[in-house]
Amino acid sequence: ALSKALPHIRPVLDKAGIKVLDIIHFGGECTFSRGKEIAQMASVKDADFMFAVGGGKAMDTVKVVALELDDKPFFTIPTIASTCAATSEVAAVYTAEH
Repeated sequence: ALSKALPHIRPVLDKAGIKVLDIIHFGGECTFSRGKEIAQMASVKDADFMFAVGGGKAMDTVKVVALELDDKPFFTIPTIASTCAATSEVAAVYTAEH
């Protein structure tokens, strides 16, 4: 999803003067452990805010990361209209065992 959306998103961010520090692929499943791992990355800690691009699991992962970082602000950019993840404050989080 990100590879298809990024060519459309990047020019808008550039025009707005928003510097992208990193692009992180969340890993396919939303888990607390992955959220904590992403939250420890220097580029994520240094960012003023985050973007979640993709479907519900990507957006839910960013919600977990935001929670780990004292509610760091984030924006959602849905690439599929199949869930309410882009507008909901709730996240569906899995365990490593599912």
